[in-house]
Amino acid sequence: YSIVFNPATGAAPFAGNKPADLTVINLDNEPNLLSISDASITEGGILTFTVTRSNTTGGTASFTVSTANGTATTADNDYTSKSQNFNLTGSQLSATFTVQTTADTKLEADETIQVLLESNNSNYGLRDGVGIGTILNDDSVSIAVLPRKI
Repeated sequence: YSIVFNPATGAAPFAGNKPADLTVINLDNEPNLLSISDASITEGGILTFTVTRSNTTGGTASFTVSTANGTATTADNDYTSKSQNFNLTGSQLSATFTVQTTADTKLEADETIQVLLESNNSNYGLRDGVGIGTILNDDSVSIAVLPRKI
């Protein structure tokens, strides 16, 4: 193929008018892959994860996203467990999955949960099947020093 670039009307000609190499990448042959992002939020907020598919040539992408305990647990009421099914159709490239975290008054380190991505159809594989959600602790300790009478 030959592509010719011409300067805009009234503009100076390109310097040298030399041929250049052009690389065309055919994305029709790219594998159909799903991936999930990581997320972080202060406790009490909503973690938002994005699931993205690499292209739309594989047809509908059907998948399930679900939470799993990490250092943050449902037993400790750190977050609300959730599972959700999705279908990306047509030109849709992404979907969001949200997880509600719980505010508390515990002094603790930042905690994490896992968000697991599972493809429900054979025409989509996984590039990154685990998202890490970090729940940032916002609690602190106050120490009061009272004067002592002598």
